[in-house]
Amino acid sequence: MRVPFTVVLLNLGLLVVALASRIDFGWVAVMAVWANMVLYCTMALRARVYLLGFLVTVFIFLLGRETLDQGFSYEGVVRDQGVQSHLYSSLILGLIFVAIGHWLVSRMPTSRLSAVSELRARPLESTEQGTRGIQDAASICFWITLPFVYFYTIERVFHVRQSGYTDLYSEGFRSASATGFAGVVYQLVLANFVAVAFFLSTMPSVRRSLSLLVFWFGAAFVSLGTGQRWPFMAAMLFLLCYSIARGRITPGDPWLNRRGVVYTGLLMPLVVLILVSVEMLRGVSGSYSGNPLGVLLEFIHSQGVSVNAITNGYFYRDALPQQWYLMEFVHSGLPARIFDMSILQGNSLERALTGGSFTHSLAYVVLGEPLYLSGRGTGSSFLAEAFHDLGYIGIALVSLLFGAILAFIGRLGRGPLLTDAIRLLMVQEVLWAPRGSATEFLTTLIAPSTLLTGLAIAMLGKVVSARNRRSSHSSAGSAKSRRAGRGTTDRDVGTLRVGARWISSVGAVSGVMFERGWDRLGSSAVLPDRGEQRGRH
Repeated sequence: MRVPFTVVLLNLGLLVVALASRIDFGWVAVMAVWANMVLYCTMALRARVYLLGFLVTVFIFLLGRETLDQGFSYEGVVRDQGVQSHLYSSLILGLIFVAIGHWLVSRMPTSRLSAVSELRARPLESTEQGTRGIQDAASICFWITLPFVYFYTIERVFHVRQSGYTDLYSEGFRSASATGFAGVVYQLVLANFVAVAFFLSTMPSVRRSLSLLVFWFGAAFVSLGTGQRWPFMAAMLFLLCYSIARGRITPGDPWLNRRGVVYTGLLMPLVVLILVSVEMLRGVSGSYSGNPLGVLLEFIHSQGVSVNAITNGYFYRDALPQQWYLMEFVHSGLPARIFDMSILQGNSLERALTGGSFTHSLAYVVLGEPLYLSGRGTGSSFLAEAFHDLGYIGIALVSLLFGAILAFIGRLGRGPLLTDAIRLLMVQEVLWAPRGSATEFLTTLIAPSTLLTGLAIAMLGKVVSARNRRSSHSSAGSAKSRRAGRGTTDRDVGTLRVGARWISSVGAVSGVMFERGWDRLGSSAVLPDRGEQRGRH
């Protein structure tokens, strides 16, 4: 197989850097593996965009700080040689096995999916009624739950202004947010993203998706007022990867052309400034200079603190409570209910010692009890959790799994609608694994809010599809001319009417469920706020 010239040039350049500078050879090896993986992604960007998104978060959270410390003479952390060697080994091993897992799954034959892929690549109006029904049903669920998303977000913004950022993670606040009306609202907030995932899995046109995505992304932007940056950053990365992937899935209706890529690149400095401003709002800002390049480098340096989760996990391995942190997902949602386990909220001693969360256990050991109970945290990483449970073999196995999952997500548009919805539901948690929990994507998939919302969309989709079929059969002759002139306007209006009737018909039952049952479900099966797993980001 012929090796591209760019690969040879890249590795020769890294070798020259290693010989001509004082950078550790181990770190050059880490960057060589990462850079070659990035180059591999750019050779087929639309097919490997989710792997590239994962590598971006790896650099920001795990590689950027160390690169600046060694290559640009930033003041870094002086580590024991054994800890430093462990860091290099973990990163190299993790990246290599992510690449292997992605390559193995990507090589699997897709002939059985080709017919489905060709069908899904056509404009939606020419596909089956069922897909359009799911799209309309997901849209209805989104708009119904959207007011609760803004209410929840704005309420948290005001709470932070009154009580401070770290109070969001206190046991008292989290427990109060998991029960009663607040618990119901939180479940509806989670249901909103499920509706977004199902909607986008139908491969809608840009025009039909624009208003929905603007309001969804707007809520993520408002959440910056809480001091949390991960909802905004995760939503931005989610949309960017999806838009690039749509160029492969629906080439006749691309979401991001070359002009869009240029505009996106031009907006990145503004995004960095916004995120820096949020850091200042939290009161933990660094010494940012007025130089834009300096601001960018300082931002990358501050985000790279997540690498300490790997080094601290190694250094404090014996001091950490002995739990299976890769099984964290069984401590919430349906598994916890099935196994009769307590659902622990916020920063508490019980959660740090027995909650199965590496984030909480590490913060308790590293920061000490007073700071931990006040709401402070240290973050986590899938590499740190894998090493604690299974050593270097665990890093290899978990990384192999993540590579396979990224390849599975990269096949978006090549399978049934439900499979694509599952892919999209996992994206944010998988891309954020370098800074978060290794199994949070499982927590999302089996959450009651995910399962109930998916079921509701499927049921409403059948109603909408049946309504559309009856409408098309009863007015087959005249409908063709109307559709030629007005697109799908009549169908959309009919969909909204059907949705309104469906909602009103189950209103009484829903009211009883919320009053009698959901409170108990929310208190026992509510998901932990994803900010906890993202290192207070």
